[in-house]
Amino acid sequence: CVHVAAKEKNVLVSMEVHKRWDPFYADARDRARSQFGNFQYMYAYMSQPKHQLETFKAWAGKSSDISFYLNSHHIDFSEWTLEGI
Repeated sequence: CVHVAAKEKNVLVSMEVHKRWDPFYADARDRARSQFGNFQYMYAYMSQPKHQLETFKAWAGKSSDISFYLNSHHIDFSEWTLEGI
């Protein structure tokens, strides 16, 4: 687990959640919370332009997958949207 390794190395670990400040995501969250009622199911899809894959490879390494980057935003958006409901 990441938190165990961080504790062993005495380092701080955080996750960047910049989609919370993206106007499109904020609007989607506000609409979901005010117009859709109680959630039973949430589905998320995100795509990236192909040229961004090359940018991702430059800093992520050969063994990584862009889903590690994108999925963290899906999870955070779901948690942020459903917070307090």
